[in-house]
Amino acid sequence: MELPTKKLPPKRKSPRVLCLFGPTKMGKTEMLSELNDCLIVDAEEGTAYLESMRVEVNSLKDLEQVLKLLKDREERYKYIALDTIDCMVEWFEKYSLLVHNKNNPSKKADSIGSIPFGAGFHDVRVRTMSYIKRFKAFTDNLIIIGHVKKSILPNDLGEEVQTKALDLPGKLKNILMADCDAIGLVTRNSDNELIVSFKGSGETEAGSRCKHLADSVINFEWDKIYID
Repeated sequence: MELPTKKLPPKRKSPRVLCLFGPTKMGKTEMLSELNDCLIVDAEEGTAYLESMRVEVNSLKDLEQVLKLLKDREERYKYIALDTIDCMVEWFEKYSLLVHNKNNPSKKADSIGSIPFGAGFHDVRVRTMSYIKRFKAFTDNLIIIGHVKKSILPNDLGEEVQTKALDLPGKLKNILMADCDAIGLVTRNSDNELIVSFKGSGETEAGSRCKHLADSVINFEWDKIYID
């Protein structure tokens, strides 16, 4: 290892981890099906009516099986998409609750939030990020698909505004978003064209560390996102 004596060029231009979130039935999964060499890990049967490179998962056991198959596969997929992360987090929550109640039969919890000292939420955060890290090991481009959560919150002026964010619990959402290179809100414009906004604001939690996407709103075309 040597310390640099001058600025080094970027290692890549396109997002290593891309998060796309938006309303249901917006067209996110259909766009995934059009991306070449993209394995869709489908947790919501969203690919049922699409010609796509998919594997359907319905449990943590299925996720483990997919990871084992990826490990045994000689060739890597260029892209792997987790569709959707919110559904998988629900599995992690149920599993954490099950483990807690099994280990604490006299102090059973009825929800992940009722596990003392926030231990349930912590376990879900660790488990979620662990699975994301494992999937990242098998591709150069991981895509995380999620739903949008709309909330009414006060802005800096004390006015109520509608905010749009990835529909995950607060700390987990923040940790996952920090791990992503680009986070885009998928919607449709007045002409019903699919667009992606990487423009963050007080009303939308989005953004990008990739220069070509930063603070931009683009028509949803893969070659505008992946430019390497």
